[in-house]
Amino acid sequence: MGSHLLFYKGGYPMLEKIIEVNIAELLENDILANDVLNSKGGILAKKNTIITLNIIEGLRKNYNGSLYVYRTVKGSLSDITVNISDIIIKECEEQIDYSIQKFIKKNKNTEDIKNTIIKVVKDSRVQELLFLLRAVGDNIFKHSISVAVYSTAIGFDLHFPSHRLNTLGIASILHDIGMIKVGRLILNKDDKLTDEEKEIIKSHPKLGFDILSETDGFTVEIPNIVLQHHERFDGTGYPNKISNEKIHIMSKIIGACDVYEALTSDRPYRKKFRKSDTVEYLLGTGDYYFNYDIIQALINTIIIYPYGQWIELNTGEVGIVVENEEKSIFNIRPRVMVYFNDKGSKIDKPKLLDLSLRENSNILIERSI
Repeated sequence: MGSHLLFYKGGYPMLEKIIEVNIAELLENDILANDVLNSKGGILAKKNTIITLNIIEGLRKNYNGSLYVYRTVKGSLSDITVNISDIIIKECEEQIDYSIQKFIKKNKNTEDIKNTIIKVVKDSRVQELLFLLRAVGDNIFKHSISVAVYSTAIGFDLHFPSHRLNTLGIASILHDIGMIKVGRLILNKDDKLTDEEKEIIKSHPKLGFDILSETDGFTVEIPNIVLQHHERFDGTGYPNKISNEKIHIMSKIIGACDVYEALTSDRPYRKKFRKSDTVEYLLGTGDYYFNYDIIQALINTIIIYPYGQWIELNTGEVGIVVENEEKSIFNIRPRVMVYFNDKGSKIDKPKLLDLSLRENSNILIERSI
């Protein structure tokens, strides 16, 4: 952002400011900012009353608390500066740390993943665009960072060189930048979207392509990756309905991560899906909607149910995951030690359930708690 500072400038010689004062600090010509009430709720002085010496004397006799007044003070807003760069980087770092700690296996180059994305975020061009995206809403901002974490982790798993990881990081964190042209009202709508609103949402890859194409310093490749992140293996995606061999590999990665993160997160109009259901869905669409090797790389990277995670089963029982995620390829049906029955009572002897066994096929993890 140039100097990375956003300045808010005013030129007012005097400012009228609301302040809290006690009776001893009350001045003639102060203006009450709220009604002043006695102990019985009766009004001693009304809001917007201009304070006189007689009013001050009356309040001294009948009122002991503090009150709020508008007072004219010397000053200017010209010395207020906001370091947007620091704010954006801090928010990004917090979400990166959260996503890595909670969702990425500890043996998956977690420090390198974090450093790769932080390097991307410190790019002033990326900051400018993230600043605009953050104004749309917290959900879309955090979603973009989480998708960047998943995508970069897959890039490491697929042994991308550092310069390709940088490209993947930029494209993934900005994959939804077109949403800034869609607007908050549609994106944050509590109800289901209308068909017309869905079509507006579907315009965001092309809008993102336009934004990134017009931003100085990005290679031609990055806008095209963003343009294709909703294209699908079988040609049923959008905006151009291209199929597997014509879709950029980074678009395939971002597309899979975008869907996984979206389905496993709450939305204004629906609750999140179980991680296990989402993984099974993605596996079932391998080489149909998504590239199967990329889905496998995603599953190989993410923590689905970490060791020590408290969970509630669809039976109503509560227990703890005792499968070591690091030693498991993926544990959508891990071993669980059950400690509480369906009525919430602690059972005398904890029960070990291996959810991968056929005899337990009807038992599901309902939610993490």
